[in-house]
Amino acid sequence: MKQDENEQNHQKRPVLVVGKKPYGKSQFRTSMKSAPATSPARIGVLCLAAFTLITRAFAADPAAEWKVQIQAIRVVAVAAGDQDSAWWGLNGATPGVTVLLKLTAPEGNIVGINIGESKLVSFTDDQGSDLAARPAEGSPGNEPGISTRLGFGPLVDGKPSAIIRVTAPNQPARGAAGFSITGKVTVQTASQTNQVAAEKVALTSGTVFELGELKLTICDVRSKDGKCEVLLQSSQDLTSLAKLDFYDAQGQKIESQVFSSNLYTSGAKKKWSLSFRLQKTTAVAKIAATCWTDLKTVEVPIAVKTGVGL
Repeated sequence: MKQDENEQNHQKRPVLVVGKKPYGKSQFRTSMKSAPATSPARIGVLCLAAFTLITRAFAADPAAEWKVQIQAIRVVAVAAGDQDSAWWGLNGATPGVTVLLKLTAPEGNIVGINIGESKLVSFTDDQGSDLAARPAEGSPGNEPGISTRLGFGPLVDGKPSAIIRVTAPNQPARGAAGFSITGKVTVQTASQTNQVAAEKVALTSGTVFELGELKLTICDVRSKDGKCEVLLQSSQDLTSLAKLDFYDAQGQKIESQVFSSNLYTSGAKKKWSLSFRLQKTTAVAKIAATCWTDLKTVEVPIAVKTGVGL
């Protein structure tokens, strides 16, 4: 019986949600090149509201259900000489198809998306056209694949949902009325945290301190106009860090912002680098960390079929 139920769930089509909100200007700016003369002389923008598709995730709990919702669809075809119109009307949209998908975890928060381990398997229309096929060299078009703004690494607060973008360089065939997208997205989730702190840390280059099991080094401190920037590095995986706070010698919290978060690799060696901007200078600080204690890596399958209203 459970097998039959799973097969029925897998065959469910997306359901249109009443109360749609049009998708406006693109949040992503890309370069535009001239399209070949054979390209259709048209620009199509298709904005759909959320469709909901329930898909099974290969998580520790096989019954956990992830929601994959289509937030927007954009189709762009630009003939030679029309690229100026595309820049003005579509915020510099590149020819091809762009689909925004909203991933919602069954529980906990999404704290990271590993694009390097995610994969777009297929992107086709209902006429059998391979929209993800790479065009001839020099032709304009989206880069096929999956991308996100959330990123992967430390200092992500975490939310139940996250947006990914799926792109393909080719336009659907004339008369096409639907898309099919398959792939996988590697996501990190967490819900529980604890707090650890390092007391009386000298904010000078070369200082080493510990936050629980994590060892970090202050590599650089730059002060100017009563403010300072602090660069931290570690050879350990810092993905479990959800937040870092700085306190002065009087115990007052110092307003700070994350300036950058980077991972450097050299062969098997990895090094995390975190940079903070503090709104006041202090020679000694308490550094408090909020850490995720139940990080899980989940491979979320993407299997979307939807009409596009062409």
